[in-house]
Amino acid sequence: MARRLYENPADNSSLAEPGRTIGAGTRTLSRLFRNELAMIFYEWRTQLRIHHAQLNPGR
Repeated sequence: MARRLYENPADNSSLAEPGRTIGAGTRTLSRLFRNELAMIFYEWRTQLRIHHAQLNPGR
């Protein structure tokens, strides 16, 4: 899931959409993000987008 979003940071899928793809529920994924990364999915996605913009200025 992280790889998919890294390759396409403009993807606005909710947490439920990639969850269906990998067979995990929204609550499970949400809990994993909080426990593993100390942030919720939407915060992480924002950080990913900022990082991507810094690496690819002008895109």
